[in-house]
Amino acid sequence: MSTTFSLLCLPKKALHHVVYSIDYIDIVAFSLTSNKTKEVVKSLKLEINNISLTLDYIIRIQIDDFRNSTSPMIWNFYPEKDYNSIEPIPIYMSAHVEGVRDVNPRQTLAKYRNPGLSIREWLAHFQYIFSFPGRSPLLFGSETCKFELSSLKETIGKSDVTTLVFYNSCSLECAQMVLRQFPFIKRFFACSQSFEDPSMYRNILIQNFDTLVLGHRTTSVKIELDELLLINSKEIHIRSTTITDNVINRFLKHWIEGSNPRMDVVSFDFRDGRFLDKNAILKGTNYREVLLNEVRHSKRFAHGIIEVKGGYDIRRKDGNVGTVSILQQGQKRMVQFFIWS
Repeated sequence: MSTTFSLLCLPKKALHHVVYSIDYIDIVAFSLTSNKTKEVVKSLKLEINNISLTLDYIIRIQIDDFRNSTSPMIWNFYPEKDYNSIEPIPIYMSAHVEGVRDVNPRQTLAKYRNPGLSIREWLAHFQYIFSFPGRSPLLFGSETCKFELSSLKETIGKSDVTTLVFYNSCSLECAQMVLRQFPFIKRFFACSQSFEDPSMYRNILIQNFDTLVLGHRTTSVKIELDELLLINSKEIHIRSTTITDNVINRFLKHWIEGSNPRMDVVSFDFRDGRFLDKNAILKGTNYREVLLNEVRHSKRFAHGIIEVKGGYDIRRKDGNVGTVSILQQGQKRMVQFFIWS
């Protein structure tokens, strides 16, 4: 003889212990059962680092960094039918949902018909039951803007979208269209090969972003000094194979004269094994060498406090000091410039 026992009959402490011990995908499924189970999960205060919405060939919500897990939790949303039209697709009410752990091999831990929630409601549900810092990036990976952008804005609703990420084969045209729909974002990641030539999107370079990233892992940009001087972001990360020691030197000299006034930190990342010539980079800057045992902490980076050990201090005409740090380890070559103000 078997009997059933409701979890909700357990004392609060015991209930929390049971729910907390199961996989996050099962926790989400549990939270969808009723308003009471939704509140139980919220009361656990489960911390996550990030929720992102990806629009590629389907719609995907990804949740990162929970319980020190290296594999994200991914929820895939499929439409009732395949859309083959060349016209942009309205953001759909999902007919089929999968909860997946992105591991090798991939594990599909939940698979069911959508329980009557729109994409907007799914996103709001995740934001309600989990504790997270509030960053909701939008990621675009397909060559064209497959989804209708006005419909997308309606879908996002009150979500705090602070970041746009463009990767894989996403076109520059698509990125420009998206930026027009979300003109107040704070972080812009140009990780697609379509962004190889920054002279084609100077209107993006001059935006007042908190963070601007050009290039990523397998992609790099071919940027010239004129485009570097146009950048108006606080935190700048550039992966390039065309920036030379001489270009960096000229960039620093322009900074001394007052260019890039909003900049807090910039990093130039080279993965081609080149030798970085300190003398060429710092020529004519009247620098002061800082001892390696002199450690300073920069709070400029969006992802936290960075230790700056040693380096070379240069001074701008207005009195602000910046530190040039040159890193050469294995194939990794990087020049970082921190401004102390």
